[in-house]
Amino acid sequence: MIQVKADCGRSWGTVPYAAFAKQLGSATLDLTLCSQLRHHSRVTVMQNTLVIKLLVVCVGNICRSPMAAALFEKASDQEVKFEARSCGIAALVGRPADPHSVTLCRELGSDITDHVSRQISNEDLAWADVVFVMDTEQQFYIEKNYPEAADKTFRLGELDDVEIEDPYTEEIEAFQIALDAIRRGIKSWRRKIIAG
Repeated sequence: MIQVKADCGRSWGTVPYAAFAKQLGSATLDLTLCSQLRHHSRVTVMQNTLVIKLLVVCVGNICRSPMAAALFEKASDQEVKFEARSCGIAALVGRPADPHSVTLCRELGSDITDHVSRQISNEDLAWADVVFVMDTEQQFYIEKNYPEAADKTFRLGELDDVEIEDPYTEEIEAFQIALDAIRRGIKSWRRKIIAG
């Protein structure tokens, strides 16, 4: 169950989003994702599927955030579709994903070989319904430098009380630890979003 408010001015109410989508067809809605999400995000319901635009942020945009963006999209199904972008707060601009990230994602059926690292931008933040960061330091960075996005920014490991450590320059085992935390975070947030 989720709370929805249509642009046409319907009052807030708790309804199954699939049933609401059948009434409205394709519509842009204000949505309280769950009690953990403090920001009323604008999302789209199309053919009974909730579409959420996610921006995933780390530091260099070559290790954690490319993996997380790819795995969020892979977690899409008929209930919820994630459209994900990734970027960095100090991006190694123009570089591909770290080979360890590529290898681990490939093992899970996701291809990030075409990834090119990018610096965070106002455009990305305006596009996103929700922003996920890897740790508290990155959350503070966004709150300080992009205060308009503060209310929709969350740690990916927040629901599991985890900071997702940077494996940059480490062996593949460190990347696996980060990936495991990312996968748990995606599972926890997806479950929370669906539950409303």
